[in-house]
Amino acid sequence: MGMWTRLFGGTKHKEANPAVKRIRRYVPNPTPDQSVAIERVPKLAATLHQGADYIYRRVIQDTLQEFDARFDSKIVPSIDEEKRGQMTECLLHYMIFQAYADLSARIHDPNLAGFMLDAVHYELFGELPGEKESFIAYLKYENKNFEDPSAAPIYKFGFDLAAITGLPDMNLPLILSQQSPLIRELTGRLTQLALTDDPGGEHPGESS
Repeated sequence: MGMWTRLFGGTKHKEANPAVKRIRRYVPNPTPDQSVAIERVPKLAATLHQGADYIYRRVIQDTLQEFDARFDSKIVPSIDEEKRGQMTECLLHYMIFQAYADLSARIHDPNLAGFMLDAVHYELFGELPGEKESFIAYLKYENKNFEDPSAAPIYKFGFDLAAITGLPDMNLPLILSQQSPLIRELTGRLTQLALTDDPGGEHPGESS
C-alpha cells in the first residue's frame, strides 16, 4: 500500500485505541473540559487529517511553486504521489506537535495532552508514535546552533520537507521553515474547531 493511500485511506481501526486506554488509567475522573476533549480524540484526528491536505495544497505547494519561479528549480513537477504522501505525512506529524501547546492549555494538563496526541497519532496511523517518525521527533529535537530552543523543531520541519524533494539547496529548508507560524496558527484553529465546533470560539469551559 502506498504511503498516500495508507495515510488518507481512513482514520478508523478495528482495534481499540491503546492510547485511550492509557488516558483512562491516567485520569479516571476527568474534569468536564477534559472529558469533552478525550471523547473528541477521533474528531481531532480527522480534523487534523483534513487540515494537512489543505495546508499542503495552499501553503507548502504554493511555497514550492514560488521557489520554482524564483530559482527555476522545477520542484513541483517532480513531486509524484509518493513524495506528496511523504510530505503530507511529515506535515501532519508537525501539526500534531504544534497542537501540543494549545491542547495543554485547554485541558490544563500537559501529560494528558501528550497521551491524547498519542491517541490522535494512533487514529491516523494505526500505531502508537515512535521517536523517529512521529511528532515526538519534533518534541525531542535539539540543535545547539540555535540560541532559542523553540527554533530547532522549526528548522527540522523545513529540513525534513526539503529532504523529501531531493533538491540539494540550502535555501529551501529555510524558506519552508518560514511557513511555520502560519501552520501553527492554522493548526490552532483546527484544534479549536475539533474541540469546540467553533474555529474562532472560546476554550472549553469558558463562558461569554
